[in-house]
Parts: sequence; structure tokens; C-alpha cells
Amino acid sequence: MTVKVPANAKKVDIEAIFSKLQKNSKPLKPQDFIGKFPFKGDSLEFQKDLR
Repeated sequence: MTVKVPANAKKVDIEAIFSKLQKNSKPLKPQDFIGKFPFKGDSLEFQKDLR
């Protein structure tokens, strides 16, 4: 994610931007993504193809 801060922003403005960013972001849980990738085939061959 990109946050644009104007060059003439004051410290109060910057703190407000970052406080909004921290409140809205949810931590990622790896458990939510386990087993979600629909994969059919040999995992070793898939890794070799990626490399």
C-alpha cells in the first residue's frame, strides 16, 4: 500500500495519516490461507517451473 504525504504536511497531519492507517489494517493470519490454493499436480515440478 502507498501513502502519499504532501511535502508541506505538518507533523499533526502526518500523525493523523498514520493513525488512520494503523486502525484500518488487519493483521494477516497465515491460517486463513492454508489449503486455499487450488493445486493439481506434483508440488516439486511446480516449484521447478517457478524457478
